[in-house]
Amino acid sequence: MGAAVFFGCTFVAFGPAFSLFLVTVAGDPLRVIILVAGAFFWLVSLLLASVVWFILVHVTDQSDARLQYGLLIFGAAVSVLLQEVFRFAYYKLLNFWPVFRHHQWRLFRYQHPGGCPRSRCGWYSWRFTLLLLNLRHF
Repeated sequence: MGAAVFFGCTFVAFGPAFSLFLVTVAGDPLRVIILVAGAFFWLVSLLLASVVWFILVHVTDQSDARLQYGLLIFGAAVSVLLQEVFRFAYYKLLNFWPVFRHHQWRLFRYQHPGGCPRSRCGWYSWRFTLLLLNLRHF
């Protein structure tokens, strides 16, 4: 009975989010990368908020319940503020992305149809290796 309740509650809790993920994100690898990067930004903002709250709780008097309650409210406000700041930073990062499209075009310009992308660095190192092999014969 316990396993049935566990799986039932799990599917009720995570079913809508999982179905939205499958419908909107899972089909495109770039969207998956963007989703993971957004989750990383959110986790970093929560980490910074928890560090601020942890420092404030241990610096102040822990026996004063009213002060600790005020710090809890302040910590929640700082957490929301940091999440919004990191959301704006992530938005700016995503808007900065078209600057890199020129470099992406240069990378795929050397790609054969159906092949993997080539870089000039690998090409020159291969030529240098052949040069060294040919010098060995002299």
